[in-house]
Amino acid sequence: GAPMMGGVPQQPMWGGMQGFPYGGYNPATQMNQFTDPNNTTVFVGGLSGYVTEDELRSFFQGFGEITYVKIPPGKGCGFVQFVHRHAAEMAINQMQGYPIGNSRVRLSWGRSQNNSGVGTPYRPAPPPPHYMGMPNHGPGPYGPQHFG
Repeated sequence: GAPMMGGVPQQPMWGGMQGFPYGGYNPATQMNQFTDPNNTTVFVGGLSGYVTEDELRSFFQGFGEITYVKIPPGKGCGFVQFVHRHAAEMAINQMQGYPIGNSRVRLSWGRSQNNSGVGTPYRPAPPPPHYMGMPNHGPGPYGPQHFG
């Protein structure tokens, strides 16, 4: 029964412990690195210089209530801030590559104006645990105890 005692209880334990911090964290961190769940500002890139804020608003107001539309002069881009997050998500999904004026726009999340100074609430992923190397020693920890 020795191999069973040595091998079996150990594997699930180590496997489970390593799997946890990573499985649980990554999808969330990648999604939210630049997207804070309260952000409702859509960045519209690739605008032609002739589009006005009113025109831009008319393209996006179908998705939901808009807080403001801003087109900084001469930048070839604009910002549309929605009241609700899901409206902004829909706009990004459906207006991607849409021709406005005479050019196709590319959409992404803008930096929301009202809390630009505040960091996102997500902490970075934890550093890899220190015991990563230990399972390689297998029965190692039992060794020295025989002599004591």
